[in-house]
Amino acid sequence: MADMRIDMQMLKGALATIIVMSGAGCVTMDVRTEHDPRASFQGWETFAWMPDRPAIQADGRSWVGRMVRQAVEAELARQGYRLDSSAPDFWVNYYVASGADLDITTTFSVYGRPDRFGPDVRDTSEETVFVSGTLVLDILQPGTRALLWRGVAEQAVREGPEAADKAIREATRRLLASFPPNP
Repeated sequence: MADMRIDMQMLKGALATIIVMSGAGCVTMDVRTEHDPRASFQGWETFAWMPDRPAIQADGRSWVGRMVRQAVEAELARQGYRLDSSAPDFWVNYYVASGADLDITTTFSVYGRPDRFGPDVRDTSEETVFVSGTLVLDILQPGTRALLWRGVAEQAVREGPEAADKAIREATRRLLASFPPNP
């Protein structure tokens, strides 16, 4: 019977830990893409950044723009595309938007042993500020500026250049995994 009580207490503790962890610190990235079904993406080899890009950049920090450009160029190069501003097969444009979100995580701990009044449950709360970020990548037809493909990634990340760089690289990798779209 003592073994059974220990196993039940361990099970309750493990279950409480899993429940708390599933709600705390697990940040998922929402990624979605769409494309013009009439567009042909076959035979493309080169890209360039869209010239005279609109100034709809919600996040004015230049280091974010550099991170996005580096991540996109690296991922497209990994896929076999070359940066060529003179005669690109497609243009790339991006938008970044961010805003602060507050996440309050409450952790419940069970102390002592259960009795007829139940276990001694205590809670602690921790406030964490996350930046809710959105990265939009557009693939456009040079000259006409027709939108051919769009990818959007949204995720809450901790503030700071290191966290932003990691999130941007991951978002870019996941977005461009669907580019070009399957025919």
